[in-house]
Amino acid sequence: MLIRIGLWKWMLAAGLAIGPGLVQAASFTPLGDLAGGGFESYAFGVSADGGTVVGRSESGSGSEAFIWDATNGMQGLGDLAGGGFSSKAYGVSADGGTVVGGGVSGSGYEAFIWDATNGMQGLGDLAGGLFLSIAGGVSADGGTVVGIGESGSGTEAFTWDATNGMQGLGGLAGGFWGTVAYGVSADGATVVGSHNGLSGLEAFIWDATNGMQGLGGLAGGFMGTVAYGVSADGGTVVGRGTSSSGYEAFIWDATNGMQSLQVLLGTLGVDLTGWQLSEARGISADGRTIVGFGMNLRTGHTEAFVAVLPEPTPVPALPWGWLLAPILTGMGWFAARGTRIKAGPT
Repeated sequence: MLIRIGLWKWMLAAGLAIGPGLVQAASFTPLGDLAGGGFESYAFGVSADGGTVVGRSESGSGSEAFIWDATNGMQGLGDLAGGGFSSKAYGVSADGGTVVGGGVSGSGYEAFIWDATNGMQGLGDLAGGLFLSIAGGVSADGGTVVGIGESGSGTEAFTWDATNGMQGLGGLAGGFWGTVAYGVSADGATVVGSHNGLSGLEAFIWDATNGMQGLGGLAGGFMGTVAYGVSADGGTVVGRGTSSSGYEAFIWDATNGMQSLQVLLGTLGVDLTGWQLSEARGISADGRTIVGFGMNLRTGHTEAFVAVLPEPTPVPALPWGWLLAPILTGMGWFAARGTRIKAGPT
């Protein structure tokens, strides 16, 4: 994905990507809050097409999981039965129809799966430990859920499906016990999360071929990294790192490594004056739409956001004479048109 961004920046510099309809501008959209409580909202997951966002906000009942889309706005999902009112949504299926997270049930804090037909249902916990489970991610079809549970060994990442129930994934060699899965790719093959290593929390990416690999940290910061979301192909990861500014949202791929999302958006023309992007919690299937939360310094509130990275339209084949003429004459035709990259609404 970031290779495509590099191509887009070259096209912009060469004057090839600034005509009408050739580049979709980057954008940034605050999502607001549920009614009835203090103003506070956090976005943790996004659907494949970027149109459905899930997270948690403060409603009149308390901390409540939400689902959001541009048509219906932010709507609360309620909570599990039997316990105090508290729920958070962390992941959503490709079509936006299945949501996963954690809520308080009669057994304790419990992972849940939600859809509009069946409502919110608990997934139980791993055997042998204290009752505590949270679902952090779900595959594209809604059939595979990943998260964290408590087994006899301690905190342990899990996968869940309706046939096999909840199964632990074990720990990581060379560190302390404690592995958490937060996100899973569309096909369920790539899992991301964090492990408690010798240098502190480190974001990881896992697949059956390569096993678990650490993603390192942001430049100028301490380790303290956590991966929360992964694109459909498993190639782009987002999460939270630690820099000289404190907690900072990151984006990672194998080519570019870990980068600050705020810095990257700035290079793409987005004006983030008055914002500090703290965590990136979800990413769409194509790796272009990223959701999370940060501090809106204008209001002093923590607020959810959606950030969109541009996708270049392929450049049509052009006769070399037509292409070279404006380049050799100072590219005046292209420069006169100017760039169209600008910030979205804030």
